[in-house]
Amino acid sequence: MPAPLLLRNGRDIVFAIEDNGFRNFKPYLIHSTIGQNWRQLVTGNSPDRWYALSEPIPDTLYAGAPYLRQLPTGETVLSYQGTENRINRMSNAEMKVVISDRNARNFGQKSVPFILPAGKSGLWNSLSVLAGSTLIALTSTNGYSTKGDVEVWMIKGRLMQ
Repeated sequence: MPAPLLLRNGRDIVFAIEDNGFRNFKPYLIHSTIGQNWRQLVTGNSPDRWYALSEPIPDTLYAGAPYLRQLPTGETVLSYQGTENRINRMSNAEMKVVISDRNARNFGQKSVPFILPAGKSGLWNSLSVLAGSTLIALTSTNGYSTKGDVEVWMIKGRLMQ
């Protein structure tokens, strides 16, 4: 689920991607400028490609399907579905949200918007900026259904400084 974003500076474009060059997916960002407009290929060792997280996740763990947004105040926010602190199967992944500066580098301060029981998942997540520092997080989860059905759940939150 590549998620493109034109940064608020009006010059830089970043894409959040799941990189499959490892044992398990990891969130990476690829970059170009409006002026460059993807004229050069962004390869695995390009300076225009970087690992998204400030604290690396072990290669044994899954962290895929990133989604990227930027707040009016400049901070960039990234979500992904990951198995940190859970059974390491995609069927147990849950939404993680991390924040960064206006340059979309070194995302940290991880939070988990939906508290899901073990053995349940929150997949194919997305974020939307409402206004100011208020965000909506969406997940498709079987974590709250009494029948085990997958349902779309939404939660509203704010970036706290």
